[in-house]
Amino acid sequence: MDTGNFQDVLLQPQNRNTRRNVHFQPHLEASSTSLLQPNERTGREKYRNATKLKRPSVLKFSVFSEIVLCVLVLGFSAFVVLAIWMKDSPTGTTRGDQIEQAMKIGSTIYTSVFAASLSRSLKNIAKYRAQRGTRLLSLWFLMNTNALGDPLTHLITKPKSILLFSLSLVWILSPLGSQGTLRLVRRSESTNVFDHGIRYWDSGPLGNLFPYSWSCVHNDGGYPASTRDTYLAALMQGSKTKKGTQDQWGNVKIPRLPDSNSSKPDPDGWLPGPRGTVNPEQYSSLTGIPIIGLNKFDKEEVSFTVETSYVDLVCQEMVPILDEAYGFNVTCPDCGRECAPDQYGRAGAFLGPPFSGLTAAEQANASVTKPRSILFNSRAASSNSLSEGYMQAACQVTQRLVETFVECIGNNCTATKIRPSKTDHRSSNYTSFDYWGIVALSMISRTIQGDPSAEDVGKDHGPSTSELFLNDSNILPYPSNKQLLSQGAISNLYSFDIDVFARRASTLLNTALQAFMCPSCFAGDFPSNLSLYGPAHLPADGLTVATKAFNWTQEQAFDGKYELINEQIPFMAASTNAKVVRRIEVYQPNYGWIGVLAGSVAVVFLLGLSGLCLRFATIIPDVFDPVIGLTYSNEYMPSTSVQGQLDSEDRLKSAADERVQLGAVEHEDMQARVVFGEEKMISPLNKETWYYESSPR
Repeated sequence: MDTGNFQDVLLQPQNRNTRRNVHFQPHLEASSTSLLQPNERTGREKYRNATKLKRPSVLKFSVFSEIVLCVLVLGFSAFVVLAIWMKDSPTGTTRGDQIEQAMKIGSTIYTSVFAASLSRSLKNIAKYRAQRGTRLLSLWFLMNTNALGDPLTHLITKPKSILLFSLSLVWILSPLGSQGTLRLVRRSESTNVFDHGIRYWDSGPLGNLFPYSWSCVHNDGGYPASTRDTYLAALMQGSKTKKGTQDQWGNVKIPRLPDSNSSKPDPDGWLPGPRGTVNPEQYSSLTGIPIIGLNKFDKEEVSFTVETSYVDLVCQEMVPILDEAYGFNVTCPDCGRECAPDQYGRAGAFLGPPFSGLTAAEQANASVTKPRSILFNSRAASSNSLSEGYMQAACQVTQRLVETFVECIGNNCTATKIRPSKTDHRSSNYTSFDYWGIVALSMISRTIQGDPSAEDVGKDHGPSTSELFLNDSNILPYPSNKQLLSQGAISNLYSFDIDVFARRASTLLNTALQAFMCPSCFAGDFPSNLSLYGPAHLPADGLTVATKAFNWTQEQAFDGKYELINEQIPFMAASTNAKVVRRIEVYQPNYGWIGVLAGSVAVVFLLGLSGLCLRFATIIPDVFDPVIGLTYSNEYMPSTSVQGQLDSEDRLKSAADERVQLGAVEHEDMQARVVFGEEKMISPLNKETWYYESSPR
């Protein structure tokens, strides 16, 4: 063996035995005298450029960069953890937006990190296999696969092999992993159903005891002038609002029970509520009932039932009368004086337990048990002569006890169905007018009569707001531009069906009663502390619950209850449970893409870790650089040969400034051979010459 150049011994082809010996010689320190033992000084100088092989240092930048790449690849597994952790998390949060943005950026850089880590790992594996011995084709595939396009191109242009197919599958994980990073989570709608306690205006016995206590007992039958304004404000709502499911202030309106002939109940007894455009009188009142505790659910779907009551009228045909009363007048002749019912038994029967009701003698007296009658007197035009006169309608008043199903989406609530109450079993013949309601009738009458001491009493100012509503509920109750003293300005109550009049009149009565029982219902902005509204109860058992809560004695209901007078609350509130359906947009993991990313990260990380381990197990120099590889055993690159570096990185540093060229030289046989070498030793190529492969040295 020629000992003139130790690199040649390592790099030139030899037989199997020689190659095996060379494979183990580096462990014997090729530069030591124990291997070669030259005796002359000139012999030692021949090996002055020999290099001892060793394993790479961790501190070497290329090794450190590979470690960093492995850590970066493994870092993408954090996205997998985040995607699973974000399950059911609401969207729109700062943290969620930041994670989404990080995933978008991660999908962009994943392919770069993937390619850098995998290509280095494959080269490390190739070097190790070259050290142990491998097929040239396999070595070439491992060394020349640096991007997804490489193995796909090799499948077309190069011989097929299992390794090539495997490399193609591995590289396909690069775009899949990138897309997986982008699609780890998706947005979906989550439905959460739960119960929530709410309060609503109590129109039952306890709710009636409230206005009786503050108006009749504590104010001697007086009431604020603003109560009348509340009533008139309800009448002056726009036509569209009066026909709608909510009043001007967002309170849900309770419909009337439909006629038995107009609707068929479902198996649970529910009848459908008004749908589409309806007349205002299809609702029991022009004002709705306030609901406490819904303001926090501005986007949720809420459904609940409320137990309420309203008065209903059955009227006889109008008849002309001689009446000196001024304007519109509503009275209850057999109800007694204001705040002083003439029959306490009827009031007790209206309130129900625990207060005493009718005695046996009273129950046998038809005049006590039958419904009260309310008289409506109004100046009107006669249908025959159109002459001005007074008309009177006598109406029996009863109480309807109903349960209403309400559905809300955000702040929009609608009473969708209604049925007779299954919890309140009081008689329908007793109403608020047996207790304190005459005050409300007086208030309706006084809205047109004004102050009796005023100088303008007796002057004709046209029909009242109440009369205009009775005449036509679908328009704004305001006089037309006609002269107030003309017949055209008179409200012609005689001209329409008495049943229509009864429905409109009962709507007026319920609106007036509510103005007393819930004087500031329209205002909203109620205290959210539900305990302020009294003990939780249904309207049917409100008095029983309050008696136990406040430790009342079994006394008459006409003494007033100071415990009910609370400046913080404007009304008594019953309780119910609402079903809340919360639909929110949340993050949900895309487990398919999570699996793709996890698999991609696992494959690249394991290959990177394997390549890193094999790099430390490899001692052969890196001679596989496609450019630096041309400098080994090259007589036309003497500057690199004399330096003695075997590793391509070291050789590049030593010859970085050398000018090189791929050109031609002429050998002794006068053949022009293509060689790679220093520019000063090479002739340029031309098209007219036949060139041959350079012979090995």
